[in-house]
Amino acid sequence: RRVPKRNGSGIDLLADPTRRSIVSLIALGVSQPSRIAKRIGLSRSATSRQLRILAEASLITGRRGYVDGRERVYSKTDSVSVKHRVVGRD
Repeated sequence: RRVPKRNGSGIDLLADPTRRSIVSLIALGVSQPSRIAKRIGLSRSATSRQLRILAEASLITGRRGYVDGRERVYSKTDSVSVKHRVVGRD
């Protein structure tokens, strides 16, 4: 089994379907690692690892949450644009 590339340019990192799913969720407003992990079916540690890789490539940004500062909150950077289309709606 081929292991996905862990580093490289941003576009290379998005070749991985898990990372694309994470970026899409963040672009749609899901920002907490625990919620991202639940939506894509990964463990929290595996999700955190993917988030760290995406943040190091400047595809997303992370900061401490405002409420208690314990959990990180992620958002897309201005360079990432994910188009969302609702199928079947006029």
